[in-house]
Amino acid sequence: MHGHKETGSIASLLLAVAATLAILAGGAFAFWQWFSHSGELGDKEKYAAIQNADAQHRHELKGRFIVLRDVGHSHMTLLGIPGEEPANAVVWVVLNQLSYEGRVMMVPLAAPLRGDCPRLSEALKRETPLPEVTAALRREMKCSATATMN
Repeated sequence: MHGHKETGSIASLLLAVAATLAILAGGAFAFWQWFSHSGELGDKEKYAAIQNADAQHRHELKGRFIVLRDVGHSHMTLLGIPGEEPANAVVWVVLNQLSYEGRVMMVPLAAPLRGDCPRLSEALKRETPLPEVTAALRREMKCSATATMN
């Protein structure tokens, strides 16, 4: 009878250890999911999705503006704008999200943009860009605050 009590005690201990390990593993996994999808690491995933969209849609631009919706896991809306330099024929701007640091996300970074405000306004008609993005586009394309834009 004494041996049976020790077996039950060992089983309870093993069960407690297994439960503790499961909780620790679950917590570590949840932390990694949060950490890797937020902050700088989360932005890297977004920039990778923008580069992938560029590789797939660069040929569609041909001097005009294009909008891509639901890009990547974070469902970004991208605006492809003709760039001024041959090396940067297309500049991609995220319309509906900012970076971890609160900046407008653009690939390539700080590339000069080509185009005019009426064409930009037409491209944004059905979109809802963040105010920070609209202001940055106006500034970069030298559009006046009274220019017709969303």
